[in-house]
Amino acid sequence: MMDTIPTHFEALDERFAGVAGDDVVERLHFGTRWAEGPVYFPAGRFLVWSDIPNDRMLRWDEMTGAVGPFRRPAGYVNGNTLDRQGRLVSCEQGNRRVTRTEHDGSITVIADRWRGNRLNSPNDVVVRSDGSIWFTDPPYGITSDYEGVRAEQEIDGCHVYRADPVTGRVEIVADDFERPNGLAFSPDESRLYVADTRRRHLRVFDVDADGALSGGAVLAETGDALLRPRRHADRHAAPARSRRQPGLRRAQAQPAVHRRLHLALLADAERDGSPAGVGLITPSGRAAPRARRRAPARRP
Repeated sequence: MMDTIPTHFEALDERFAGVAGDDVVERLHFGTRWAEGPVYFPAGRFLVWSDIPNDRMLRWDEMTGAVGPFRRPAGYVNGNTLDRQGRLVSCEQGNRRVTRTEHDGSITVIADRWRGNRLNSPNDVVVRSDGSIWFTDPPYGITSDYEGVRAEQEIDGCHVYRADPVTGRVEIVADDFERPNGLAFSPDESRLYVADTRRRHLRVFDVDADGALSGGAVLAETGDALLRPRRHADRHAAPARSRRQPGLRRAQAQPAVHRRLHLALLADAERDGSPAGVGLITPSGRAAPRARRRAPARRP
């Protein structure tokens, strides 16, 4: 059952001084333990997302507003996306793999190992226009039985990977993260943004035609102010390690449709008095408007 939550729109960029924003956001569903990885299917007009600790995926129907099960058990799925053929691509933390759901409902394993060793627990995934599948691999799904299955880490480190669309070969494209999490391409796919939740910052890479990455500078830091853009960010500078700060529990990189404001940092929890919300920054690292959530009235 859908309801609404009052919001506060705060403009940090003078270009948005006259924009009031929406008064409310629509809450499509409540009752999940940990909602993650929403992906919309335009052809079917429905939304699918993960409820990680409950090991299930749910489905919201845009026409009826009904919410029901999509898949259970689901392998403790975290991030989801669609490929160019409209097929669901998912990161199964519990099964330690990236999979694709075919149109007939069968599941194809895209990646589950690197050089013979099992992946940690794939977290978030994006598909490039050439069909290559890019994903992050922190260990959250193997450190406890809450959001996966406790197990030993077989790979030394937490990396960003690319699966080749032709050969299926899985290769590391970035290996200097502590906890890589959300990732997204710029609209023209010339840049890749990756959040590192342990270091509480967002980095930006240049993407070559062959898929190789360069750069990797810190574009923005996350903290109690929702996001802190790095001033005069140099995409080719060596990445700097940011201080750990109180504030947001997690930052996710997601692309938006505007050509100039196409990067969002999404906060998923209130902490230390800082409201949860959605913030935007420009490709240059400049803060744009953000919407913060007012605490809704408690349900009886």
